[in-house]
Amino acid sequence: MNKAYKTVWNEALGGWVVVSELTRTKGKATRGGHAMETSDVIDARRAPRLKHLAVSVAAAMGLGMAGSAAWAGTIVNCNGTAGYGSAFAGPGAGQWTYGVGSGNAGCTGGAGVALSDSGTGAGSTAYVQVGQVGGNAAGTVSIYGANGIRLNSQTDLSRHKITGLAPGAINPNSQEAINGAQLYGIAGGLASISTGMLSSLSTSLSTAQSGVNSLSTGLVATNSNLASLSTSVGNGINSLSTGLAGAQTSIGSLSTGLSNAVQYDPNSNRTRVTLGGVSATAPVRLTNVAPGVNATDAVNFGQLGSLSTSASTGIFTAQSRVNSLSTGFASVSTGISTLSTTLVGANSTLGSLSTSTSTSVGALTTSVTGAQSGVNSLSTGLANLNNGLAAISSSVPHYVSVTGDGTTSQGNYANDGARAPNSVAIGANAVVNASAAGGVALGYNASAGHAGSVALGANAVTAAAKPTGNAPITIAGISYGSFAGNNATQVVSVGGGVVGGQVVTRQITNVAAGQLNAASTDAVNGSQLYQVANAVGTLSTSASTGIATALSGVGSLSTGIVGLNSSIGSLSTSTSTSIGTLSSQLTTVDSRIGSLSTGLTTTNSNVATIASSLSGSRHYVSVNDGGTHVGNYDNLGAQAANSVAIGPNAVVSASASGAVALGYGASAGDANSVALGANAVTRAAVPTANAQVGGITYSAFAGASPAGVVSVGGGTVGGQLVTRQIVNVAAGQIAQTSTDAINGSQLYAVANEVATLSTTLANTNVTLASISTGVGGGGGGNGGGGGNGGAGVGGNGNTGTSQGNGSSASGNGGSSYGSNSTASGDGSTAVGAGAVASGVHGKADGYLATASGNNSTALGANATASGANAVALGAGSIADQDNTVSLGSPGHERRLTNVAPGINGTDAVNVNQLNAVQSSITDVARRAYSGIAAATALTMIPEVDPGKKIAVGIAGGGYQGYGASALGVNVRLTENIKMKAGVGISAAGQAYGGGVSYQW
Repeated sequence: MNKAYKTVWNEALGGWVVVSELTRTKGKATRGGHAMETSDVIDARRAPRLKHLAVSVAAAMGLGMAGSAAWAGTIVNCNGTAGYGSAFAGPGAGQWTYGVGSGNAGCTGGAGVALSDSGTGAGSTAYVQVGQVGGNAAGTVSIYGANGIRLNSQTDLSRHKITGLAPGAINPNSQEAINGAQLYGIAGGLASISTGMLSSLSTSLSTAQSGVNSLSTGLVATNSNLASLSTSVGNGINSLSTGLAGAQTSIGSLSTGLSNAVQYDPNSNRTRVTLGGVSATAPVRLTNVAPGVNATDAVNFGQLGSLSTSASTGIFTAQSRVNSLSTGFASVSTGISTLSTTLVGANSTLGSLSTSTSTSVGALTTSVTGAQSGVNSLSTGLANLNNGLAAISSSVPHYVSVTGDGTTSQGNYANDGARAPNSVAIGANAVVNASAAGGVALGYNASAGHAGSVALGANAVTAAAKPTGNAPITIAGISYGSFAGNNATQVVSVGGGVVGGQVVTRQITNVAAGQLNAASTDAVNGSQLYQVANAVGTLSTSASTGIATALSGVGSLSTGIVGLNSSIGSLSTSTSTSIGTLSSQLTTVDSRIGSLSTGLTTTNSNVATIASSLSGSRHYVSVNDGGTHVGNYDNLGAQAANSVAIGPNAVVSASASGAVALGYGASAGDANSVALGANAVTRAAVPTANAQVGGITYSAFAGASPAGVVSVGGGTVGGQLVTRQIVNVAAGQIAQTSTDAINGSQLYAVANEVATLSTTLANTNVTLASISTGVGGGGGGNGGGGGNGGAGVGGNGNTGTSQGNGSSASGNGGSSYGSNSTASGDGSTAVGAGAVASGVHGKADGYLATASGNNSTALGANATASGANAVALGAGSIADQDNTVSLGSPGHERRLTNVAPGINGTDAVNVNQLNAVQSSITDVARRAYSGIAAATALTMIPEVDPGKKIAVGIAGGGYQGYGASALGVNVRLTENIKMKAGVGISAAGQAYGGGVSYQW
């Protein structure tokens, strides 16, 4: 089909124009054919004015429309009074006619060009207005299509704006353009989302940081308070526990005074005593025996020597007389022989013979008389000796009285119980094992099985010594050492046997107060321990909530206190053995009767008989009754079954089976009890399973079921109650089940720590209703207000106060408590042995604690606070930086436990709260990381390529271990306008966004 038109280049117009295919051109040109300047179709005069019209028509037609299309339209040139236009109409298929005319349709007085799809040029269905046409301003192009404007290819706006664009639909199927207002809304939303996310994240992080800061501040405050409380209370409690522990270790060697006492031979019905033990063969000397005066006194070797000398002299005299008599008889015989010879020789000599014989007979008579006198003297001496020996064996009061079968009192002659060298066994079935040299067993069934040890009381059994030694004892993390008497090798046991399935234990009563100092080995009594416990009770009761919490620790010490009470019983009983032995003044006696009888056996059979009967009766119990040494033969004191009474007027009541009374006037009236020492009196045992002191109940005492008591006093002399100190007590074992006695040094350690604890709490702002430091003496006050004490160095400042040996308070208003403590800073306080507070207002509390920084505080043994306003809490803690709190030292840090959750802004927070904050931070981080991963994934979706309209893609992304997937779409609305939207999906949620861009 032929075209009805063609396009040619119009040089004058500088553009392509549509002309009839019949239009002639001239020549060739670079841009195409040239239209003729004159044409019957286009008026050359108006050619310049049709420039834009030609372009518009060409553009509107698409320059490729088929000629067969039935089409009618109008092009109007509005420049002039009348418009010139052309109308094209196709009367039939393949026909295209046109006409040229004039008119003003659509121009409304304008100077532009109008292109319409109507034949009249005034249609409103679709049109293009160029220039000042209709209501347009000059230079404006208007395109209107009732059903829209379709662009089949790219449109270049040459970096010009599109205005008046209606909002396009926003949905997955929309192909409409988006205007600036919509893009602004999206951008605003994204900004809001970004701002919200950043604000939320910032707020969360700020909150977390605030929480962490609060935690740090709270922990510091709590550390300061609780550590101070814990250190102060812990020091006191641990010191109390350790003191008690150290106190009980001292029992091991109570007394060695009985190691040389007397013991019957076993299984001899108390009728024989053998020095050196029943199986000993070597004789043993008894020295320092005073000469006997009365008929019932023992004689010593000097008296026996005098007697032997007298006897020897008498015998010598008698022998001399006998010799003289023999000489006389010889002379008589000679005379008779001479007489016979003379008679044979001559009768004249008879007169001389008679005279000689008479003389010899006279001499013989004289000699016989002298011999008879010597014999009489010998007989008299032997009679006197016999009387003396008879007097020795006569019945005098016994002061060792034993019943073996419960009904019959026995003598003290059996000597089969003391089986070891230098040992003593007194009492029915009492025994000292052969390996226990120097051991003493006193009482029914008493058994000493260890060298130098003492079994005191019925069924008492010794055990091996358990010396504490020089090594420190650690209790509750605190070491204690340097106990006096810590090298015990022997023990004194007042029980230990088993009767009726129960272990025998005894209380020790009426014990005088022992010395309390670091070197003391004295026994202490219950009142001393009560004072210590009462101080702790008062301290605990008056302390605040923190102290109340620590009471569980004090309660745990109850077992140790019980062990201490029981051990005091052991201590008093054990010591009473030694004191009783000394009080009864039992010294060994060697009568040397065996030597006397041996020396006299050759002189008289009666003397030999007496010596033989007394040869095995050496007594090793010596009693002084009112200044007179007496024998031990009376057997009236032990009135109860299996009991022992030793000493003048010593008595065991008939109802007190198994009891022991040892010493002048000692009285045991309670079964299985021991009255030890002159005028000692027993009382009924008081079982003590628990006690309440200062409002605190102590329970689970060891040895709470005593079989009896051991009393070292209790009687009355001159209106005064008899009490005794028990000295040389070894440090007792310290354990929950220990029943050892303690010595003074152990109690001293306890009392010293309690005093330190009291002072510590008083000076660390812990409210106490009542406190007693228990410090015996302070230093003399050399300054204006110094404390006046007896043992300290003195308060050297104007108002300094010091208490303790070697302590000093040279700073104004300073206070020092404890041996060698120093408070040299003004207003400073040093508490504890060796503590130093040199900083102004410094506080050093604990053994060798140092507070050298101004306003610093060091609490705990060896704690050091050298920084200003620094606090060192706990043993060994170091605070060397200003304004810091230290709970330990490098490599020795501490945890702060049992912290309640904080409520207020300045409260401490615990790990649970920190974990909650961390969990929140972790959740925020997880969401943020997931969001970053999702955003990364969204950016990875490729853009739509040039020449394409839509690109849909998926992508993945990751950040810090978190991953996300994204789905996005890119749409090219026009050559210059693109829109993009997408959504990212991760485990923490979704991220989405969209945007529109304009490019030029």
